[in-house]
Amino acid sequence: MKITEELSNAYYATKYLVYRNDGKKLILFASGTSEDVKDFLESHQAKTCAFITAYNPESKMLSNSENLRRQMDLICSVGGKLVFYPGEGINDKGDWPAEKSILILDISLEQAREIALKFEQTAFLFGDNLDKTELIATDAEEQNNLKHPLQRAGEELDKILDATPFTEEDISDSKQVRVNFIPRRNNITTKPG
Repeated sequence: MKITEELSNAYYATKYLVYRNDGKKLILFASGTSEDVKDFLESHQAKTCAFITAYNPESKMLSNSENLRRQMDLICSVGGKLVFYPGEGINDKGDWPAEKSILILDISLEQAREIALKFEQTAFLFGDNLDKTELIATDAEEQNNLKHPLQRAGEELDKILDATPFTEEDISDSKQVRVNFIPRRNNITTKPG
């Protein structure tokens, strides 16, 4: 499935909640770092995790009963083989219903992609014990379309600045500072250029 800018933005506007056994919630984001994720994985002696749902394949809304059936199929396909925790993805804008999901521990990126493809998902979250999580497209060719909105805006600004003919005199006479958006460990940072 083609990942549009709108769909990509929706992924980044979602909180991915994991319900722990101690009653606390672990919150994952589509791009970023979290000491909580690192601590959670270390407490389970796990190196990686994947947050996957079976709800709404290819972002096409299904009935609640069909989504629940699909989610049970996902749980049955993983249960007994891999450790997982229940969760749900909740869109901050409220324009998409919450999707029940699972966080699978100690799973390779390839295994996670296979499961996501089996349940016709466009993307999933993958994290590691270096405290980062990132959004992964099930179709590797679509990965470049899953850019953070700020990264996309920074690239557009760079195109405009690169296309603007400045002379050395223009630059020395002005107090302009060029801002580059550079993803670092999936965080967006700014740096004077």
